[in-house]
Amino acid sequence: MMLLAIFVFATIPGEKGSDLTLGVSNEVPSVLFWKAGHLFGFALFAGFLTLAASATFNQNIPGARIKAVVIIVGILMAITTELLQSFVPGHIPAIYDIGIDVAGTALGIKFAILWRK
Repeated sequence: MMLLAIFVFATIPGEKGSDLTLGVSNEVPSVLFWKAGHLFGFALFAGFLTLAASATFNQNIPGARIKAVVIIVGILMAITTELLQSFVPGHIPAIYDIGIDVAGTALGIKFAILWRK
């Protein structure tokens, strides 16, 4: 579900996407709202993926392989969403968005580790 949500939000045209700030954009710049969404969405996805992989392989604390796979999946998803946005009106793919997404992925892994302890 999180993967689907990330791709759905990535394909919202620029003008319509700004309407989804739920009124927050009047107080906080819209860019900040969307970047926080990138971070949060990828953190949730990576956290759930880490927990699921840990449960699948019966590891209480995720090992290095699980963390590496989740990071690689996060990087590939980040690149894919940015490439996808190059086809969406009002969006411009940005390298720094990939960095924010990867940071969210790392944060999600960290939260999953803390959750399992």
